[in-house]
Formats: sequence, structure tokens, C-alpha cells
Amino acid sequence: IFKGDAAFVCFVADVESNWPGGQPHRVLQICDFYTKNNGNWIQNGSDTGLHQESLEDQLASPRPIGDQMKKRLLDAREAVWRAWFAGDRAILEKLIPQETIAIESGNNDWSNRQIILDGSEQFAKSGGKLMKLEFPKTEIQMYGAAAVVYSNYSYELEQGGQRVNQSGRVTEVFVLRKGQWVNPGWHMDSGK
Repeated sequence: IFKGDAAFVCFVADVESNWPGGQPHRVLQICDFYTKNNGNWIQNGSDTGLHQESLEDQLASPRPIGDQMKKRLLDAREAVWRAWFAGDRAILEKLIPQETIAIESGNNDWSNRQIILDGSEQFAKSGGKLMKLEFPKTEIQMYGAAAVVYSNYSYELEQGGQRVNQSGRVTEVFVLRKGQWVNPGWHMDSGK
């Protein structure tokens, strides 16, 4: 597009590259801005971004999770569990978003955020206490800003002077939003 001594050139580029850590093939969308200076066209600016096709490929591909990010993710996971048993509504409201869907062990009904918050409050009011919480095996898959955390879990509760042990498997979904991992869903089973 020409406008006097200015021009915009917008195009899609199919790029093959060979550099460490980079994608070997990408499709880019580029818009360059040129001005005419002493009869010659000079590039004055450029906006380059991934084309939707490459962006979708990138978001659908597994990506590594660094040690620091992994620690933050697992800390958020543990915070959700501990907050639930402690009846800590403020932390749960921060870490469990509105759209949460959960499938609990031994229950055919699915939970939503309100049911989860209410269950936490009822457990805390009953005088139950979390005595031990462990995740003996955990695997993580990360795609874009979402992580799927697969774990074996075990915990020990004290309720009414009795000790109760529970264990099983859980698949949890976490999404990184504004620098904070939130937990919009999980599926638990007894592992049997």
C-alpha cells in the first residue's frame, strides 16, 4: 500500500531455520513500513509475529518446564490441597477459578467451584485436620500456558480422634494466568 512517500508491505513468510532451541519451520505474518528518502525506499519499521497456523502448532506441542516454573506449579498444587483441608477460602478463591470442574473419588457427581468451597468449609468446621500429605509420584505435561499434572497421592486425616488414610491417583489441570498457576479442574480416583 503506497501513500505518497510512505508504503506498507504486509505478507506471510514461510521460514525454514536452523538455530538452537528454535522451531525448524514457522509461518510468520509481517508488516513492514517504508519511507522514500532521496529517491530510495528505506525500511523504517517492522511488525513480525507468528501466523495463526504456527501459533496453533506451538501451543499444541509439548514444551519443557524449567525447574523454577515446575517448583511454582507444584507449590500451587500443594497450596490447593492444604487450603482445602484447612478451610482457607481466600487461598482457594485465588487458586480455583470460576469455571472449575472436578471429578472426585467415589462420587458420580461432578463438583464446581461452589461445591468445592462449601466442602472445604464443612470439612474445616467438622474439626478434621490434615496430618500428612504426600505425592510419591508426579509427572507433568505442559502445552502453552497449561500443565497437566498426573500424581499418586496419599494423605492422613484426623477426625473425631480417629486417623484416616486415603490414597489414589489424580490428574490435575493448571493454567498460568497473569503469572499465577490456577487449578480449573481435576479427576481423582482411589487407584483401585
